[in-house]
Amino acid sequence: MLAILVSLCLLSPAVTHKHYQKELPNADRVPDPANANYLWAGVGHLNAKGGGTRNAFGVDFKANNFVCTSMN
Repeated sequence: MLAILVSLCLLSPAVTHKHYQKELPNADRVPDPANANYLWAGVGHLNAKGGGTRNAFGVDFKANNFVCTSMN
């Protein structure tokens, strides 16, 4: 679980709120895992457009007060 969180933080975590997308690297360019031709705007959610139920990253991101920290 921690490896997934760190990977998402480093690769392009995102949430549906634009201010989070601006703070997280590449959060506005996350490919949809089911279709590489589309972007996953709601990275912290099960819904690709955001909102609703959170995925594992969204749950961890919220538990960390919406702050993404790296393991440097």
